[in-house]
This record gives sequence, C-alpha cells and structure tokens, in this order.
Amino acid sequence: IQVERGDDGLVSAVTYAALTPVPTDLRGAVSMSVGLDEDTPETLAFPVVQQCVDGATEWTQLAEKGEDPHDLDSPAPVVTVTDNVEGGHGTSTAPQPATADTGDDALVIALGAGGLLAGVAALVVAVLAFRRRA
Repeated sequence: IQVERGDDGLVSAVTYAALTPVPTDLRGAVSMSVGLDEDTPETLAFPVVQQCVDGATEWTQLAEKGEDPHDLDSPAPVVTVTDNVEGGHGTSTAPQPATADTGDDALVIALGAGGLLAGVAALVVAVLAFRRRA
C-alpha cells in the first residue's frame, strides 16, 4: 500500500497492489477509513483505476448535475455524507449484528462435536463399504 499526500498533508491518493493477482473467479477487497469534519462536502468521490493482468479500467467518471450516474460507462464510487440521525459522534444507526448468548456455548460445542463425530463415523462406514466391494 502506498499513500500519497498533498501539500496540505491530507491523503490525496492510495495505491494498493496485490502481492499475487486475484484469480478471475474470485474477488479482492480493500477497505479504508476516512475522517470527516464539518467542512466535509455532501458527496465524496473515490476515483479508482483498476489494473489487471490483461489491462485496466478507470472508474473515474463523475456525473454532471442532472445526469444519472447509472448511465456512465465507468462511474467513480461516490459516497453521500449525511448528518447522524441521533446526533452523537460515533453513534451508528445501522443494525448491529446479533451476538450469541454465552450461556449456550456448551450446548453449541456439544452439538458441533456430535455432528463432527457423526460425519467421521459416516466416512468410516463409507470407506469400509467401498473396500468390501473392491
């Protein structure tokens, strides 16, 4: 990962290069955090140049005012910045993932172990049945 900064010290470009190419039938993902303040514009564009072994795609097109971004051939990812509904710094209004009740851990482990043992037993029976036929 290479980070370039502008004269103001703020990040102006981030370059990520995979150590090995990602196979065509798989996806690679990169994430980053962005700090926002009261001067942050309503929308943030993140132009991306995706380089592959067989070429590159520039996801850099920005919709003009009144233009539908879905009509662009290679639109840049754009994030709309809004105020937090609850107004608290760092407060998320997104649904939070469910967490397991720690009281059920022993039951979950026992059921998982039982399933694993049943699978191993089935494998042993299948191998023995195959050997008898051979």
